[in-house]
Amino acid sequence: MTAKAKNGGTQAVEQTIAATKQAVENVTKANQDAARMAYDQLLSLSRDYGGAAQRFYAGVDDVVELGRANVEAMLASGTCLVKGLEDMSKVMFGLVESSSERGVEAAKAMISAKTMNEVVDLQANYARSSVEQFFADSNRISELGAKVANEVAAPLSERFTVAVERLRKPLAA
Repeated sequence: MTAKAKNGGTQAVEQTIAATKQAVENVTKANQDAARMAYDQLLSLSRDYGGAAQRFYAGVDDVVELGRANVEAMLASGTCLVKGLEDMSKVMFGLVESSSERGVEAAKAMISAKTMNEVVDLQANYARSSVEQFFADSNRISELGAKVANEVAAPLSERFTVAVERLRKPLAA
């Protein structure tokens, strides 16, 4: 083989090696670029997912807290209702008891009356005082009922206010 052929063959081999080397470098660079892009996209997606997951779990925590607070408000309201009804029952029992005692006293006074005019006067006085006492007792029961209703409604009203404020936040944003 001639030197020229040897040099031409060597050159062809060297060119093939250089071209192959360049092709490998190009493929490697393309693969690295693709891997880098895929990694960046994956990282971006994981950040987005992580943020969404964090917002989701924060939302779940908020809903759980809202539910817990609502149950506590219902329990507080129920406790106020039971206590209020107990207080009202005591007052009503006391009113019935005092009314009965006044009735017994009036009956004793009428029995021991000497004249029919005295009986009529005692009966009129008893009727008048009973009506006056009825209105006084009615006012007392009404005031107690209003107080109990306000106490029962307070925890629920507070939770309603919180719920309205929570609904307004997304609208304001």
